[in-house]
Amino acid sequence: MQFSKLLRPQQNKKTVLALFKILYSNLHMQFIRYFILLPLLGLSLLTKAQLGGKYTYEFLDLPTGSRIAALGGDIVPIFDKDLSLAINNPSLLNSQMNNYILFHVSDYHTDIKYGTVAYAKSFKKGITAMADIQYINYGDFLKTDEFGYIIGQFNAKDYAYKLSVSKQFSNKIYAGATFKFVSSRLETYNSYGVLFDLAVSYVDTANLFTASLVADNMGFQIKTYSGGANEPLPLNIQLGFSKKLAHMPLRIVIVVHHLNVLDFTYQNPATQNQNVFGSSTQQNNSIPLSDKIFRHFIVGGEFVLTKNFFIQFSYNDQRRKEMTTPGMKGLTGYAWGFGLRLSKFYLSYANSIDYKASRVNHFTFATNVDDWVKIIKKI
Repeated sequence: MQFSKLLRPQQNKKTVLALFKILYSNLHMQFIRYFILLPLLGLSLLTKAQLGGKYTYEFLDLPTGSRIAALGGDIVPIFDKDLSLAINNPSLLNSQMNNYILFHVSDYHTDIKYGTVAYAKSFKKGITAMADIQYINYGDFLKTDEFGYIIGQFNAKDYAYKLSVSKQFSNKIYAGATFKFVSSRLETYNSYGVLFDLAVSYVDTANLFTASLVADNMGFQIKTYSGGANEPLPLNIQLGFSKKLAHMPLRIVIVVHHLNVLDFTYQNPATQNQNVFGSSTQQNNSIPLSDKIFRHFIVGGEFVLTKNFFIQFSYNDQRRKEMTTPGMKGLTGYAWGFGLRLSKFYLSYANSIDYKASRVNHFTFATNVDDWVKIIKKI
């Protein structure tokens, strides 16, 4: 099977669906194959990669939990019972998450709101499944005619309906996959897509170490907005590590994202000048290789002060380099948050600084359904 073709949205739709079917029905037989091939999935895109603003369904890259937002916004390779971590990394699904339900909301920029609802269930033979819905509401807009007169209103919304499954292969190896059906409506324009994620994690509980490799958002559009050619999807191949220090209340998290994009820099059109012949020339085009490499990195930490209280912080280099303006850097690219486990609740909050004039607040609530069933039975 040629994985490079799977990543082209206009080709081999039947092959993509067949691969997903094989993964779910024969996951225990396919593990070694996917573990080896996952790092290669992005190689065919290195020369064709496109950056932000050129993808469709980009809301799928938004953080699906406060802890994720506080630790940089991409995958967080920590193996525990936090259901939000498994939404973007299905290999982290495990039996500790059985019957947990999660709600996440965020007041994004201006009046944009988005969130996630998720539920997990464990089964025999080391299998855990999860269903979740991710949504974003872009708000209401004024509809005008060609002369600028208001003739009504319209709104824009995106939804992703997901089903994830993971399997434990040994004491240290977990693999998982997520199927996504995406529905998008922008005014009178609609689009539908089928995507999936593949993930594998190495969990060494004795040494307090976890490593994850994830390929997000592979698939194709069933229907495009305009009826024309398929738009590119926001493929993101990520590699992450977490290590809890044995004699300190600190967990270090390092994530390398967009491994399928070789050059992650953005050339600002505002720095272009036109010469006397009318062609554009780029100024300040010399970007060091070290800068290009570090834009792929997110570095964070989590202070585990007690078993029930955590404080997180992170630095996202890409966000800082792309979202700052000269003389107004501030804390752009940094994020922080905390989590608190109470008797039957898990509450967490995060504040991410996307740029100096705007901070995004995230709120997550999780609980175990079994705890409430026991209370009801006692009444």
